[in-house]
Amino acid sequence: MAAMAMTQKFLARHTAGNCACSQCRVPMQRSAAVFPKAQMKRAQFKTAKAVSASLDVPTTADEKAQVKQILEDAFSVIALRNEGVVSRSELVTALRNTFLAEATVVEMLSKMDEDRSGFVDPEEFQHFFFNDVLVERPYNWTLKDSFGLEKQRSYMKTLNKVFPGSDSQENFVASMTKTLASRDFNRDNAIQMISLCRDEITRDLVEELDSLWGQSFNISSLAGLVLCGCTSFGAAMSHAPELDSGREKYVFTVAPHVAIDDAGNVGLVKREGRSTVGNACGALIAYHKEISSGKLNLAQDPLDIEMSLLRQNLSSNINAHKMSAMSLTDVTHACATVIQAQLEQIIEKVIPAGSPKDYAVVSGVQIHGPENRGFFWLQDMYEVTEGVRTDLKATYKS
Repeated sequence: MAAMAMTQKFLARHTAGNCACSQCRVPMQRSAAVFPKAQMKRAQFKTAKAVSASLDVPTTADEKAQVKQILEDAFSVIALRNEGVVSRSELVTALRNTFLAEATVVEMLSKMDEDRSGFVDPEEFQHFFFNDVLVERPYNWTLKDSFGLEKQRSYMKTLNKVFPGSDSQENFVASMTKTLASRDFNRDNAIQMISLCRDEITRDLVEELDSLWGQSFNISSLAGLVLCGCTSFGAAMSHAPELDSGREKYVFTVAPHVAIDDAGNVGLVKREGRSTVGNACGALIAYHKEISSGKLNLAQDPLDIEMSLLRQNLSSNINAHKMSAMSLTDVTHACATVIQAQLEQIIEKVIPAGSPKDYAVVSGVQIHGPENRGFFWLQDMYEVTEGVRTDLKATYKS
């Protein structure tokens, strides 16, 4: 039975156009009607690389039938053009995220495309993955991946002690997209406006969102604060697709970020290319040190305007008597609350009552785990259509 579970995670997670991960980065040119199929069960973790290590070969008729169904479902999702075949480029997209060597991908494609047509039909696809992968298992799916499923499960337990209810970044993006699609918000009729920290390690979340929603409008500032103001928002209010109904749709996704290592230490991150452990979010850590030491300076520095505004905005929303005892986790939660409040204040100004603009708000905390794994804690999620607010957090969790 391990074969079914691992195969499903591999094939469902890394399918061309539906994979929202930063390595695939393929925009989904899909309508809202296709979203349910696009949200095939994605693996909770990036474990495509470990599929070979623990596979049991399916032997019974039931096991083989289940694997066959998994492969059929995966093929239907990879086939972006719905012509009953998969092009080599679509398969390259699906396979590259397994961290296989390029030569191995080429070899696999050659084996799949038995008739050398440049396309792979369902029979070729089934034959290759069932026989060559599940039975012969010649490919090293574990290449470049030392994290592994067991480590990830252990880390999730640690993470949920700090941010209860957190999920992998992939699951967050997929579930958020599916939830909003159920309320008729999708890449064909809406534009995303995103505020995350300026830190480069936040970019993978933007890229995953953009892969499902198209290019987003950037409203980011230090620590994810929404400091762009009404003028920037006003400019974006003419960027959404024009609908036949005369209405427009916007999706606001906002979050501070924090790193948490595999031991549960908050604020520590190992960045690629650096030998020492770093920090995230650097701005929130600096603010936390200032309030812990009682040396908070609220004067506005024109050469450090965003940090000045961060201090002012957070301090005006935190009980002064409790400030010195706050942990970095507390500060991050407070920042997430402030960011959502900033966003809602600006929305109230630029989308007044009676406006033909509908919108959704998604807020939370972006979390950086070990080995560049991304996670997300959802704080709030709702949509407002024709002035009526509908909470979506419960729908998202279900």
